[in-house]
Amino acid sequence: MKKLFTAMFALVAGVSVAVAADLPSKSAAAAPAVSTSAFGLSGWYAGGFVGGNFDDTNKFKYDTTPKVFGGLVGYEWGKYVRTEATFDYTSKIVPITPPKAGQTAFGNAIAQYPVGFGVTPYLLAGVGYGWGSWDKVVGKNDDRTLYNIGAGLRYDLTKSFEVDGRYRYVNGLTAQKFDNNHVVTLGVNYKF
Repeated sequence: MKKLFTAMFALVAGVSVAVAADLPSKSAAAAPAVSTSAFGLSGWYAGGFVGGNFDDTNKFKYDTTPKVFGGLVGYEWGKYVRTEATFDYTSKIVPITPPKAGQTAFGNAIAQYPVGFGVTPYLLAGVGYGWGSWDKVVGKNDDRTLYNIGAGLRYDLTKSFEVDGRYRYVNGLTAQKFDNNHVVTLGVNYKF
């Protein structure tokens, strides 16, 4: 009987060792991913731009086209989606008397598709607000709620800097016609 217990004990011990060899080893957990961003703000970007704002693409002239400059801040949610807030300042110069100026602010959603070699075309749409005399509608200088739709192309200069060229069509949410509604800009963005 003693030999039987010894043999059973040896059998159970041998099977246990064999089963334990199939179990995964208990190693240390993987280290958390380290952000490659200099500021730890991966996905965020900010930029500035300059350009022109005109009402008729057939009458584009540099000396009479209102100049646009502004800035933006945004977040890239992944490979295909961004959201951003923009602020534009538009000035009308001579021969318009008196010179007129105005501002717009927009919240935009952007659908993008990186095609390689640092090139990313995109479409954008958003709503915002315009104020100041540049949004003249039939002799009135009214502030108004606006929308914009457009397209653009970004090119990555480096890991952190990109050039951004875009066209936007801007108009009011009301039925009234909105002047100076074609905005073309070229800018530089910094990705944090």
